[in-house]
Amino acid sequence: MEKNLNATIPSVLNRSWDDFMLMSAKKRFSKMLFDENDEIARVAVEKLKHYFAVDDFKDSRTRYTVDREGWRGEKHLMNVEVEIKHNWKQGLQAFPYDTIHLPKRKEKYLSMPQPTYFVIFSSDMGGAIVFSDRTVERYAEMKEVPNKFVPQGEMFFNIPVDKTAWLKLGDD
Repeated sequence: MEKNLNATIPSVLNRSWDDFMLMSAKKRFSKMLFDENDEIARVAVEKLKHYFAVDDFKDSRTRYTVDREGWRGEKHLMNVEVEIKHNWKQGLQAFPYDTIHLPKRKEKYLSMPQPTYFVIFSSDMGGAIVFSDRTVERYAEMKEVPNKFVPQGEMFFNIPVDKTAWLKLGDD
C-alpha cells in the first residue's frame, strides 16, 4: 500500500502544511568558517560599547547561545549576535543591497529576556549594520534565499536596510 508522503510528513510532525513549508533547511555547521570569523567578530564588537551604552561585553554562558552579552555594572542589559558578511567588502561604503538576510535559525534570539541586537560586520571590519530583535519582528519578511551553502530551502528574515543603522568603524 503506497502512502502519500506529502500528506504524511506534516501530520507526523503534528503541524499544518503551511507550518511544514516554513521549516527551513539550515546551513551545516562549518568549523572552518567558525574559526575564521567568530573570534574576529566577537572582538570587533568591543568597539561598540559606547554605541550600546554598556561597560562591558561578556561571552554568554555557553557557546550555543547568543554571542555576547552587554553589561552595565552588574546588570545584563542586552544581547549581541555578531556575524561577518563577506559579500560586503568595504564597510565605509554603503551596504550593497536593499535588504539584509538573517537566517531563520537565529529566530531563537527574538524572544530572549533581554533585547537582542544583530551586528553584521563588513569583511574589512570597517563598517557594521545594526538592528534589533524588534526591527526583525516589525519589518522582516520570511523569504527563501538560495546561497552557496544551501542552494535551496533555507529561509531568512529579509530586513530592509533602511530600517537598520549603518555604523562606520574605520580601521582603528
